[in-house]
Amino acid sequence: MPRAAAVRPQKLYVFHPSPNLVSTVDALLADVAPGLAFENVIEPGLLDRAIRTGVTAEVRAEVANVLADIPADPTPLVLCTCSTLGGIAEDIGRSMGRAVIRIDRPMAERAVELGPIIGVAAALESTLGPTQELLRQVAAERGLAVDLRVIHCAEAWEHKKRGDEAAYISAVVDCLEASADGCDVIVLAQGSMAAAADPQCVSPNSPSTDPCWGANADAYLRPATKSSGQLPL
Repeated sequence: MPRAAAVRPQKLYVFHPSPNLVSTVDALLADVAPGLAFENVIEPGLLDRAIRTGVTAEVRAEVANVLADIPADPTPLVLCTCSTLGGIAEDIGRSMGRAVIRIDRPMAERAVELGPIIGVAAALESTLGPTQELLRQVAAERGLAVDLRVIHCAEAWEHKKRGDEAAYISAVVDCLEASADGCDVIVLAQGSMAAAADPQCVSPNSPSTDPCWGANADAYLRPATKSSGQLPL
């Protein structure tokens, strides 16, 4: 997405293809941009359908319909909170002349600067491909080479499906600790994994926390310590 979209919009629309992150993103926006008017646009089953069927023409059409229904006046910016569908939302938004950004873009921009060896962690397998694609795209735009290493926290997702949030985050942390060796940085590809990133682990050269560039990108980024092979907790 062109950086021109970083101009603060008159209103932010937060597109949630799943309800899982609504309260989390609400809190982040209230913290980093208390004066910004925003409205949630929630499509509760869209991510589930994309996971079940893949990103089909029907799923793309649903994303397009959501974006088309967002009022064009006052000048809006749309923040898509889903890593699986974020790239598609950006592409469709571009074709419609709408400013859309995926919430994980600032994470990717920062990660390629901290790389080149980047661990890509996700509990949900469908998120891994889009996140790797984004990282490669951002690296290419900057003329950087990256070595992406997949960290699939599959067991953690079983806890998430059962609604056991504490067990989910604990399993993610265990997976990250076991996989950190050799990585310059590990990105958490799902917003639901944010609690596994201890704020003390975030590098001080943090990106803008303007919600135009993804609520609080630091919450989804966790530098690794190569000396010990462990992620600091």
